[in-house]
Amino acid sequence: MKKKGATHIEIILSFILFASAVGFALYFLNPVDHTRLVDSSLGYASREILDNTSISVDSLSVLIKNTPPERILSSAQGNIIAVNISGIPLSKNVRVEELDGTVLPSERSGEIVYIKNSAGWPAKEFVYIRFSEDFDSAVSVSPHPFDNSTFYEISSSENINAISEKKMLYLNTTYFENYQDLKEKRFNLPNRVNFGFSLKFDDNKNIIAEKNIPNGLEVFSDNKRTDVLRKNGALDFGDFNIKIW
Repeated sequence: MKKKGATHIEIILSFILFASAVGFALYFLNPVDHTRLVDSSLGYASREILDNTSISVDSLSVLIKNTPPERILSSAQGNIIAVNISGIPLSKNVRVEELDGTVLPSERSGEIVYIKNSAGWPAKEFVYIRFSEDFDSAVSVSPHPFDNSTFYEISSSENINAISEKKMLYLNTTYFENYQDLKEKRFNLPNRVNFGFSLKFDDNKNIIAEKNIPNGLEVFSDNKRTDVLRKNGALDFGDFNIKIW
């Protein structure tokens, strides 16, 4: 009887060991687990790419007043006005645009921006004064008139984070030249996970970084409409897409 009981125990133990081995294989090797891994990596990869390609842009909407008794923008001054923009980090370069997108010559000197309108200022005009480290250095504008706050009015200001086209192009190059280093060391993504991304502009131009995706793999993706700072300095919109498989 004792021998028969021992045999039953051995059978039970063998079954438990077999079930444990099967469970281990199913948990670590089955495709469902890979799906969970890929799905959880989607949001993380999206944040990493956006953090590495975004840039801060400050924007001021300014009313230039060129009507009596405030008519100071004469040809003797070269149609130049000085605007105080205190509070903007000195590391940011300036770019000035009219409402239609025309870029006006401008120069930043500390907390003063000098703006020139060669065609002459109308009685009243709104301009956008924008600041970003992505902008090219402004041209030299002279002479430098004194700042007088009665000649202009800052009507609104905002700060946005936009995707930098320059940074996105650099990341796109890195993706194709050193994919494994980008994935594992810079973004710290799991070895079993692969990714690709794209940025599509409203003018039908796009930046695409995507490796061949093997047939049969489930692909997870996310799309965001976002502000974009183009490499020419203009603010635009684009569709950012991230894929994980």
